Amino acid sequence: MTQATPRWFGVAPATVLLAIAGVAFVLGVVMVVAGSIVLALLLLGIAALLTAAVLEVARRKPDTLAVQRAARAADSLRARVAFAAQATRARSDARREIARRRAEALRLDTERERLMRAFGEAAYRGEEAMQLRAEIDALETRRAALAAEAAQIAAAAAAEVERASRAMQPTEVRQPDNS
Repeated sequence: MTQATPRWFGVAPATVLLAIAGVAFVLGVVMVVAGSIVLALLLLGIAALLTAAVLEVARRKPDTLAVQRAARAADSLRARVAFAAQATRARSDARREIARRRAEALRLDTERERLMRAFGEAAYRGEEAMQLRAEIDALETRRAALAAEAAQIAAAAAAEVERASRAMQPTEVRQPDNS
């Protein structure tokens, strides 16, 4: 039995594409320094497209060790950027939700202070203040619920960031126990 290697007709080897991308990038930087911004942007765009082509060809048919390493580095960078974006989004969403809970808690604190003053005045005059006491208890219960929700949101965000960081870690290969 012989092994056939796939042939990619019409696709340049990854090392050739990488060299052309490098030349286009260097020329683009030179054009920026020379003041030709339009040509520089064109060359830098070509370099970016060729770099994407290099990575695609390198994933399918790497021809050298340098290309293999470049593809692995690009995949690692993409995973890190995706992790950073997901972690930032999770933390930002959590901060926003926690801030909403805190704003409501501050509003409840203001209302509680108003009710406490009214309760104190009613007690001073010897009036019945059970309705005020019930309202204060309801506010305190809601305040505690908001604090619990904020803690739950923070824990969920931390768990999401942890889950995203695990996806970035390399896969471990373990031999099965034969015992």
